[in-house]
Amino acid sequence: MKKNAIVYVKGFTNEVVEANLEPIKEYCYRNGLEIVEILSDETAYNEKDLDCIRTLYNYMSSKKVTAIIFTSCYPDVSIRKYIMQLGIFPDYETLNFDYGVLESRITNCAKGEETILNQATFDTELSVDFGNLVERLSKEQNDLRFINREENARLVEESKGRKQKAFRDFIKEKRILGIVFNEGNMSTMISYLGVESFMDNTGDTDAMVYSNYHDLETVLSSNNYYKVIFDGLGNGDLGDFRDLVLLCEQYAVEVQFCFGHLSSRGNYELIEILDELTENA
Repeated sequence: MKKNAIVYVKGFTNEVVEANLEPIKEYCYRNGLEIVEILSDETAYNEKDLDCIRTLYNYMSSKKVTAIIFTSCYPDVSIRKYIMQLGIFPDYETLNFDYGVLESRITNCAKGEETILNQATFDTELSVDFGNLVERLSKEQNDLRFINREENARLVEESKGRKQKAFRDFIKEKRILGIVFNEGNMSTMISYLGVESFMDNTGDTDAMVYSNYHDLETVLSSNNYYKVIFDGLGNGDLGDFRDLVLLCEQYAVEVQFCFGHLSSRGNYELIEILDELTENA
């Protein structure tokens, strides 16, 4: 087979592409490689240029190239990382250039090392086509652990089950703390704590009125609480609110505001909860 190479340029603008391609062209000339196409993907980090990925896939699946060459201005690019894993297959050589300097050259996996390829990961990071390609190639190689989509789904569920059990075991010795800024909200908070206690299958809850940062830190530092629930932002002018959010992050697995409307175990990180609350204050 004729030795052809495809070059995947990641992150560079057109103005600086040529300067970084010269060493690659020289390398190909010295090693008898003909560059059949140069793919220019200007997306940053793990953003994907689907046209470039599709073209790369077509060259690889049709075996029209023997080498895939990457050059990037980023130290870690997921596309490059996962394509270079395909260097374990004899049909592909993968090379990585860093600002025109050959950094690594992979032809196959070191003997004795267990190689694990997860089809679902390739689906996510590249495309479903690449996931299918990995499956097809893996059938030809015995010294490889290939995890298909069905096995990955099972492993994910098993991992989720282990985490849920570990969490249930963890909260057996912990409590839920409810905090109100206005004492008039205490009865509502106590009712809500009862619901949360039932949902989490734990019977221990406490409620307190927020007075100052130091008192709350003293309560939380006992490490008795796995969940902290606030009734809301209060009057909206809590001066140490950012510190309050970060304090809760140190001691609790979950923090809720507005009776569960915002939860750090849902779709929000604590810092996003802070932004949401202060924006609406």
